[in-house]
Amino acid sequence: MNQYSQFTKFMMKDNQGDVLVNLLLQASEEMERHQPCQIYLINTAKKEENIVYVYEVWSSKEAHEESLTLEVFQNLIKRAKPIIVNIEVVSTFEFVAGKGV
Repeated sequence: MNQYSQFTKFMMKDNQGDVLVNLLLQASEEMERHQPCQIYLINTAKKEENIVYVYEVWSSKEAHEESLTLEVFQNLIKRAKPIIVNIEVVSTFEFVAGKGV
């Protein structure tokens, strides 16, 4: 299998967590119509109120990169940029096996 997954950490300005989560939820809804994205999970941690984590699984790394160029996602990215302080790709993975994909 050629699947690609990524775990990303978004750090935002104070009190903007809900705003970013809402934007990521909109992205998640769009992912429902975007077949190359197989999993898109938005995560928060109580002790890290200004951080949101996203775990994604894609059919390939190229499919993930291509999605970032689509107009719908470019618009969401533009709306999110003013509240984001830092984006860190915590890790990328190549799918081996398991349940859920």
